[in-house]
Amino acid sequence: MTLQIFLDRYRARMQKYLDTASTELIGDPELGAFMEKLAREYDAVAPVGPPSRPLLPGEEVFVWAMDQLALVADPHGGLHAQDAYSRKMIADLKEMAPRLRDRQPLPPHCQLHFIGHLDDDWPEIEEEAQQAEASKRRTTGALARSMDRAREINAGRAADSADRHSPRSTGRAADD
Repeated sequence: MTLQIFLDRYRARMQKYLDTASTELIGDPELGAFMEKLAREYDAVAPVGPPSRPLLPGEEVFVWAMDQLALVADPHGGLHAQDAYSRKMIADLKEMAPRLRDRQPLPPHCQLHFIGHLDDDWPEIEEEAQQAEASKRRTTGALARSMDRAREINAGRAADSADRHSPRSTGRAADD
C-alpha cells in the first residue's frame, strides 16, 4: 500500500471522527484500536517522514488528527469530559474537520513534529536540549547561591537583633 492509498482508504472514517468529535470519545476503546491500527499502517507506508519528503495534500492534518485522537482515546491519559484541556482538544479536532475534508495544511497555531522520523534535525534538537539543560543548571546554581547568601544575611540580622535586645546589650541586669 502506498501513502496516498492509506490516506484515501481511511480519510472518510477520520473525517467522521472529526465531524462528530465530542467528549464521548474520551477513553473510547473502538477509537483507540483504530488509532493504533492507523499508527502501525502509517509507519509502514511512510517510513521516512518530512522533511525528507514532501507532505501529501491533507497528510499533515490527517496525522495531527491521528495523534490527537490517540490521546483522546487513551483510557489512562487522564482526560475527563469536564476538563477544560479536554474540551479544547475536542474543539481543535472539530476545527480541523473542514481542513481534512479540503486537504488543507494545519493552521499556523498548530504544529506537527515527525519525531519518529527525525533526520538531519536530530543533532540540532539534541544540542538545543543540552543547552537548555546547561542553562537550567546555571540558573539553579545561581539561585542556590543567592538563597544561601540570603540565609547568611538573615542569620546575621537575627543575631544582631538578638544582641541588641539581650540584657547584656542594654546594660541592665536580667530579671529573675
